[in-house]
Amino acid sequence: MFIEKRKEGKKVKYYFTRSFRQGQKVRKIRKFAGYDLTSKELAIKVKEFKINFDTEAISWDSPKKIISTYSPAELIKKYNLNQQTWVQKGLHAVLHTIFASSELSFKPTESFLGESCQIIVHYTTDNYNHWYWNHEDLVRLRDNFLHKLRKEPELLQNILVQWRKRLKKFDKIMETIDSIDLTQKSDSKSLQLYFNFWQNYLEEYALAVCLQESFSLLSEEFLRPHFKNIFEKAGLLQSFNEGYQILTSPVKKSFITQEYLERLDLKANDLKKIKAHAKKYHWLYNNYAKTTNLDTTFFKNKVLDIGKLNKQEEKKRIQNEIIEIKEKKKRLVRKLNLDDYSKLLIKITEVFSFMQDERKKYMMKAVAYQNHFLDHFSKQWDIDKQLLEYSVIHELPEIMSKKFPLDELRERKKHCLVIFTKKGYEIISGERAKQTYELAFKNPETNSAQIKGVTASKGYATGTVKIVNKIHDFVNFNEGNVLVTSMTRPDMVMLMDKAVAIVTDEGGITCHAAIISREMKIPCIIGTKIASTLLKNGDLIEVDANKGIVKILKRTGLKFKIK
Repeated sequence: MFIEKRKEGKKVKYYFTRSFRQGQKVRKIRKFAGYDLTSKELAIKVKEFKINFDTEAISWDSPKKIISTYSPAELIKKYNLNQQTWVQKGLHAVLHTIFASSELSFKPTESFLGESCQIIVHYTTDNYNHWYWNHEDLVRLRDNFLHKLRKEPELLQNILVQWRKRLKKFDKIMETIDSIDLTQKSDSKSLQLYFNFWQNYLEEYALAVCLQESFSLLSEEFLRPHFKNIFEKAGLLQSFNEGYQILTSPVKKSFITQEYLERLDLKANDLKKIKAHAKKYHWLYNNYAKTTNLDTTFFKNKVLDIGKLNKQEEKKRIQNEIIEIKEKKKRLVRKLNLDDYSKLLIKITEVFSFMQDERKKYMMKAVAYQNHFLDHFSKQWDIDKQLLEYSVIHELPEIMSKKFPLDELRERKKHCLVIFTKKGYEIISGERAKQTYELAFKNPETNSAQIKGVTASKGYATGTVKIVNKIHDFVNFNEGNVLVTSMTRPDMVMLMDKAVAIVTDEGGITCHAAIISREMKIPCIIGTKIASTLLKNGDLIEVDANKGIVKILKRTGLKFKIK
């Protein structure tokens, strides 16, 4: 930051200016400080404005909202929905919180990478979101990134450094919000603060989504074949599955493990430290649909659950696992005599695994703040919060001024389809959304008795199926169940502790299920695409995570009753 002086008649105008890089361009943020300031006044203003600059995000114009009355068939034709190849994810979410993942994939991503996605689609019903990435987009982003990286290997480290800077800024805006009582602010000031938060959120999140998803979600198309070919040439094909898992394993502890390690140092009667721990990790079970504020009592019980475990031995075991993984990698890299490109691919998986874990942590924090604002606006404007959950941030000024039809939010709550392109976003609601989705995306059911996926963590287990997609599904999850889900989330760790195996529809080598199952040493198969729709609660299945195969041993069709 530097100070600019400009004469205006007999007066001197002072400005504070900061330069920043946005893509290939250098831009400036300039703020007026005052007239004829003394050195003492300048010093005070410098301190004041430095705080503002630290939390100021790079701003983009709000995306254009597109409104049409097209029929489902016309919408499909307009966006060419049924002629494209899609990569799907599914998760517990509402429109307001998941919308960030769409918006950041365009201008915020382009401002840094120089390119972005062309189209992303979200369909939400009953607080469950079906997220569709365009396959062509992911391939293009991945290939262009790898091309740049081969020319500039330092680019990977530069991304990590830049992202950490953005996380620091995001931490500061969250700290600022913590210090503010929204009830003492006008609605317009509260909205302004929320938009500032939103821009900082998009700015950091943009560096941690598109590139990672393009690498992780498509790893079976390019990364696995690349290394399989190397193992085959080395005459080691029989040990490929185990070797591939070693080469792609994370080399840093996940935040789930970090919290556990810190909890091992706590004593049940030291409430002061447990309270500090709760303040640090209160967001641990949040997701895109629900905020759960974990309190001192929760963490005290978690400390008591540890019981008489030898804590020092447990910490040593976890530390040794990371050291062992690094050593195994080094030995295997030498044994295979890997070239620089193959080593670069391994480095990318390590960096992206770390970033994906951290990004999930910050998403869970961000959702808590989004809900904080929505709770406030719900009370201020006398609007059901569940309706606000189906707004997007750019509509809030209209809602505040009572110019937005609340019936539209009610329809979105039933069914909501968002189509986001470089031209803007279109939100289709109600039956029109449902019909469009079913025509364009819904796959026919299959009756196969065998499901294939990708090994994330080796092992073998048999058990009964429990489908878990939302928090409501956590009820009656028992020891010995196989956790079957679209994708795992941190709030599912309590279930993963009980599960004999994990099977997911989606996920790549850096996904949450892959990272945590390896840490917990639970058999895990990811990327089956159909497990959560083909399998039913109560089915008896065999999970062979050494081969990536799930076999249905006995169909029961039993449903678990929620008490």
